[in-house]
Formats: sequence, C-alpha cells, structure tokens
Amino acid sequence: MRTIIIDDEPDNVKLLALQLARHCPQVEIVGQFTDSPSALVALKSLRPALVFLDIEMPMLNGFQLLEQLGEVPFQIVFVTAYDQYAIRAFRFSALDYLLKPVDTVDLVNAMKRAEQATQSVPPQAWSAQLDLLRGWYAAPAPGSGGCLTRQNGPASRSRPDDCGNEPDSVRRIRQ
Repeated sequence: MRTIIIDDEPDNVKLLALQLARHCPQVEIVGQFTDSPSALVALKSLRPALVFLDIEMPMLNGFQLLEQLGEVPFQIVFVTAYDQYAIRAFRFSALDYLLKPVDTVDLVNAMKRAEQATQSVPPQAWSAQLDLLRGWYAAPAPGSGGCLTRQNGPASRSRPDDCGNEPDSVRRIRQ
C-alpha cells in the first residue's frame, strides 16, 4: 500500500518507518516529510493510498494541510502526541488516531483497517465523504434563524436537526 509519513520531527518519521517496515510488509513508503509545504506538493504528485499525518507542525498543521489540499483521495491515520484533536480528526474521515509513542499492536490494527477499507471503498469515495461532512457541519445560511434546512443544508439527512426538521428518511416513511 503506497504510504506517506508526514511529521515535523525526523526521529518520529524514522521510528514510524521502521515500525512499518518490521510489522507491516504490505506498506510501500513512497515519501517521508518533515515539513508541511513539501508534503503538500508531494501528496498531489505521489498519490498515496494512506498517509500517516502529525497534527502539531509549524507552517501548516495537519488539518490546515488537508484543507489546503482540498480533495483527499487517500486514507488518513493521524499520529500525534495530543489526544484533544481526536474529534476533529474523525471529521476529516480519519481511519485511525494513534498517540505517540505509537504502539506496534495499534499500528498493525490500523493497517488491517486500511487494507479492509481500501478493498471495500474506492479512493474517490473518501473525497465524497469529506465533502458530505463539510456540508453537514457548514454554517447555516443567513436568515435561517440558525437552523439548517433542505435549501441550505445537505439534500439528504439521516438524523433530525436541532430545529425540529425531520430527516428525509422519516419524511418518506410518513408519506
């Protein structure tokens, strides 16, 4: 599986690469980066299937890097020393969230999930999933009273919103 490692700490990049080489033979590391701008350029050209991404980095943090990239046609495993970013990471469709120092068992399990996801979901679907999440968490339109509606929110909902609007699936059942 074509993989890129992005972390501003060179020792962490080397350690993760070593763990992957020893315990995850299916991984082909196609890039190792210690600065976000270089990684951003490489992500566009190297076309990885999986990216191990640190969050706290100078210039662009992991989330800013993904936002700058726009389309995310790969799976993401966040690797960080901070647990407070987990919810935000999963809003970026993170496959996993590993805390440093990375436990080998957790790493192997993340790779198993990556392989399963790669077999079941085409890379283009990850980008579509991210777009859906961005739309779902987008701010409501001006004049909507703070409520999302069919006109300014996603075309389909699977849960009610805080303004009493029914999900489309419930509305269809009642009709």
